[in-house]
Amino acid sequence: AFLFRERAYVPIGVGGWLGTIMFLNVFAIIWPNQKKVLGLVPATDDERARAGRVAFLAARVNAMLSMPMLFFMTASGGLFRTPLFGG
Repeated sequence: AFLFRERAYVPIGVGGWLGTIMFLNVFAIIWPNQKKVLGLVPATDDERARAGRVAFLAARVNAMLSMPMLFFMTASGGLFRTPLFGG
């Protein structure tokens, strides 16, 4: 599904890629910055403020990606089958 080898796998592939992007966003951007904000990692006040803003914006990106991800993952089940998705 990740490689879009068949048209029927395109929706689940897109949903899978969006989920993978969200997963990497959490563990590469949000969590390291959140540790600074929570005081689990030593940081200055300026670093904490910047880390809080970065974590907030990255979490907002995840929130915006969640609806398209859910749409594409449910579309793969056949409910939204159209010729575009190989239906």
